[in-house]
Amino acid sequence: MLDENQAGPRDAVAASLVMAESLLKECWHKLDRAKEHLKALDEEIGVFLDSKPAVVVREYDAQLPRYLFRVKSMRAIPQARWALIIGDCVHNLRSALDYIAWRLAGSDHEDRRTLFPICENPKQFEDSRQRRLSRIHGDAVAEIVRCQPYNRPDPHPSALWTLQELDVRDKHKLLTTTYMFNPSGSVAVHTDGPGATFSRDPRSEHDSVIAELPFPNFPPGSPDPQAKVDADFAFEIAFERGIIDPIGNYEVRGSLRGIVKTVEGVISHFDGLLARNPEWLL
Repeated sequence: MLDENQAGPRDAVAASLVMAESLLKECWHKLDRAKEHLKALDEEIGVFLDSKPAVVVREYDAQLPRYLFRVKSMRAIPQARWALIIGDCVHNLRSALDYIAWRLAGSDHEDRRTLFPICENPKQFEDSRQRRLSRIHGDAVAEIVRCQPYNRPDPHPSALWTLQELDVRDKHKLLTTTYMFNPSGSVAVHTDGPGATFSRDPRSEHDSVIAELPFPNFPPGSPDPQAKVDADFAFEIAFERGIIDPIGNYEVRGSLRGIVKTVEGVISHFDGLLARNPEWLL
């Protein structure tokens, strides 16, 4: 399978040279537009999180002597605005891949059937092959096959599979987001005993417990030991559960960065292939 990390970001000079000579200029334009949306989103999320929109308070549970760290205040996420930016970013990335297929199919403006399939199993790919790739040179089709998520041990975490899911969801409903705390945050207690444990589900909602610090040597009903605790929790913005899959945790900025990098690698790969195989366009 084509390595998702095959190509890194282009600098401005290299980008202009590539675009001037590329047979896939439209793909690069779409990719660059997606990067603009991602940059805007990255900055907005960064400013939002820097404003400390989520507050975590410490509570003492005397029944099972322990401190609970509970989210008590969470400012509303600008769902609609971010969903629109994410949707624009995803659409441009998906279109960049479809432009590759359309170019390989002869750049016919009447062609409404050709697209770049993204499939999680070989049967799904074969079902769409005749309908979507019938105009494309066989060797080029083989390269499209190499890009498919089903070539990975597990197709679902792949960037292209994630892109496909986001694109499909965005066509029917705005892509909603939620808070996600970083389990690598720290809780340090200045007493003897075990350390804190973090919630297995990093997604956070108002009143949810995200960590606890037990006092196993204290009998039930013991008063608050007033232990000195240094706690630091970091938050991120994640896609709500079910938008990509029912169980995964997908951080918005990290997921989109990975998709951008992968799509850039695919475009670079086919750009080089077309330069070496111009007969694919005949």
